[in-house]
Amino acid sequence: MKFALGPAVGIALACVALTACDQKAPEKDAGTASVVVATVNGDDIHQSDVDALYNNLPPQYRQLPIEFLQEQLVSRLIEQKLMVEQAKADGIEKDEKYKERLELAKETALEEVWITKQIDAKLTPERLKKAYDEMVASFKPATEYKASHILVKTEEEGKAIIDALNKGADFAALAKEKSLDPGSGAAGGDLGDFFSPDKMVPEFSQAVTALKPGEVSKTPVKSQYGWHVIKVMETRQSTPPAQADVEAQIKESERDKVVEEIISELRGKAKIEKPKPEGETTGHEGHDAPAAPAPAPAPEAPAETK
Repeated sequence: MKFALGPAVGIALACVALTACDQKAPEKDAGTASVVVATVNGDDIHQSDVDALYNNLPPQYRQLPIEFLQEQLVSRLIEQKLMVEQAKADGIEKDEKYKERLELAKETALEEVWITKQIDAKLTPERLKKAYDEMVASFKPATEYKASHILVKTEEEGKAIIDALNKGADFAALAKEKSLDPGSGAAGGDLGDFFSPDKMVPEFSQAVTALKPGEVSKTPVKSQYGWHVIKVMETRQSTPPAQADVEAQIKESERDKVVEEIISELRGKAKIEKPKPEGETTGHEGHDAPAAPAPAPAPEAPAETK
């Protein structure tokens, strides 16, 4: 099946095909990675080349499985091979602009490989555990709610349901019969796991926080979705997430800190000089600039004549 995408993907492929990629390719065995997917004038393109190109795409494109982009990725690599061959034939390797770009690419590669090694060395399990412990120490528990609701179109319908509940009707049975929310309605109004108030629309959150476990809202609650009859089932105090659940977030935060530490250390050991902006005067070298002359005294007022 061919999966067609707009010109933006083509632009993205064109931008990244000629750049180095040090990201890990999708998990494949060595045999799959070495599979030849195309041959251009006797020069093979392997699946590992396709994987590398895919991993250097912008994140929004990598949301799609590589299989959907396989044909376009291979096509882009074929085009790259053709253009590189022609560039060599035209003597571009001797072009000064090419040499300048090559030197810049070498410096960029050196920087990226070096900083990656430094980060890997400093981003130890012990450091990540310490960062997690600090997060736990600063964690402030908040009340979380487990609730059910019945969603209806009008305030009158909501009032009728509350009246029925006050007379002993079963909340879950009414939710299954009356609720316009297909997901929770089929579950007797159950909204699922515990949630913090900020995860719901403001009107719903305000009503939930005013109720105790077992209580039902005394009046229907209006939101953009309709009118809700709400029942709070349970409350609990939130707990810190497990380290595994926030591992990626901690790594990203600590990675930024490590980079800052490395750059600060390099700057501290370096002698860095910046030329003065044009027009800004400096004193004589090795001496302070002479002080500005004092203003001339104001002339005395003439003596008063008698």
